[in-house]
Amino acid sequence: MVAASVVIVPVVSSPAEVADTSPADSAWLYAPGAGWREYFEFLLGESATGYLAINARSRSVASGKDRSPKIDELLGVGLYPENWSGLEEKRDDPPAASDVAGVLTRQQEFYDSMLKCDEVGVMSVFSPSVVSPNVDEAAAEGGRMEPWSDVLVTTEPPAAAAEGKAAEGKNFKNPLLSMRVAMFDASLLSDSEAVTTALETPEAGRGSLLATQRWYKEKESGEWMLVEHRTLPFDQAGPAEFKLVADRRGSVILKRSR
Repeated sequence: MVAASVVIVPVVSSPAEVADTSPADSAWLYAPGAGWREYFEFLLGESATGYLAINARSRSVASGKDRSPKIDELLGVGLYPENWSGLEEKRDDPPAASDVAGVLTRQQEFYDSMLKCDEVGVMSVFSPSVVSPNVDEAAAEGGRMEPWSDVLVTTEPPAAAAEGKAAEGKNFKNPLLSMRVAMFDASLLSDSEAVTTALETPEAGRGSLLATQRWYKEKESGEWMLVEHRTLPFDQAGPAEFKLVADRRGSVILKRSR
């Protein structure tokens, strides 16, 4: 949010519906001005909820009714980062026994396994039973499901070799092995739901990817389990041309329609 100079202004029926914010949130969470509620009631009409995204040039980049926006997609499509200065400074570590620390530890376990192409480690972090409807939605829109066994392969994929699209197997290197990840963060949505974010940089620093993970806490074990992992380009080059959405079944890459 800070890198893109973006703020969120919740406009609700009653101020009591807005939860208290932490000091970390205050950099991007603003209170609405006078008359905003009446203006949005006029825009929404019979709809119960809606959103409007406006860039620094006062142009609308996205809007919708009766559904919540996918914040990462808004950032990737029309609200690009403007300034990374100071954003890589280390934040205060959360208390070791806190839920925030717990979900950040699980996020680190996910990346440690994925960047080693360790399929067993990756699958141990994903929920064994809960899948993401966003993966099904992306597949229904034309994306192809790629299982984790193919995503994390460390030798030349058989399909690529058969099509003559890749170099010989001895020269193949999975790009995940060279990817760098930074700016880890977490937000608790409830006692049992959390969202983590990170910034991924592929090999040779070719752009950056905004990554978001969605978690739930198992009642019996108290362990945070990963439900969804998603990434999309997030840099000054322009609108994101694709998004990747994954759950325990694998990942789907969907190109942006024009």
